[in-house]
Amino acid sequence: MLQQYIRGFGRKKPPPSARINWEHPLSRGLTGCWLFNGDRGFDYTLRSRFLSPTGNPLYVPSDHGGVSTRLLASSSQYWSSADSPVLSTGDIDFFFVALVDLASKPANVMTILSKEDSIASAAEYRMEWRNTTDRFRFIIFNSAGGATGVAADALGVPSVGKLYFVMVWHDSIANTINIQVNNSATNSAAEGIAIVDSTATFRIGALSTGTVSNFWNGRVAGVWFWKRRLLSLSDRLWLQNEPFEMFQQPITRTWFV
Repeated sequence: MLQQYIRGFGRKKPPPSARINWEHPLSRGLTGCWLFNGDRGFDYTLRSRFLSPTGNPLYVPSDHGGVSTRLLASSSQYWSSADSPVLSTGDIDFFFVALVDLASKPANVMTILSKEDSIASAAEYRMEWRNTTDRFRFIIFNSAGGATGVAADALGVPSVGKLYFVMVWHDSIANTINIQVNNSATNSAAEGIAIVDSTATFRIGALSTGTVSNFWNGRVAGVWFWKRRLLSLSDRLWLQNEPFEMFQQPITRTWFV
């Protein structure tokens, strides 16, 4: 039964009495894990909020043998959750991983994930593909709407239709923001500003500066969110070299039996 729930996405969540605790090496500080399999926006850590769909996102087979959410920019599709302490950051250590591909390269920014409602008052962080440079990019914001970003120049130009493992993180000790894609080198930049803990909505596949826009066009196979000191080199090597193991055994704090 335990193995069924570890590997069997899409099954109903059992009652609390049917849970046991088990610590995966990467579970420490894991705050959110959205895999878009079966449970559709369910957070496998049981700590964050469920994500609500907008625009009826599609579900398609993914390269890992499971299911990805297929977001169509033309249909304004995305996933979202209202602000909560679990999803907020500020000047702390945090780390996002997203497994995505681009179905096209339009003449505008496309958002992988964001916590951003208006740049002047409620923007916190954003993970994107930027059309003007053709790069994946990570951006943080301060309370006045000031921004600092870093681009995945080590990867260079991403290809349409190829799955990418995009890792971004804020290091509050070194005061840097960082991005690494697949097995490329890490690109880092001085943060330069104090990242704000905002009240913005958390979205996967869109941002808002007053109007929800800049939709992702492509697949999102999973998003993971840690609040902890940056993952160690061995952790990141494991993530880079064995990314699909997380789909076979999601690294949650609680397993079902």
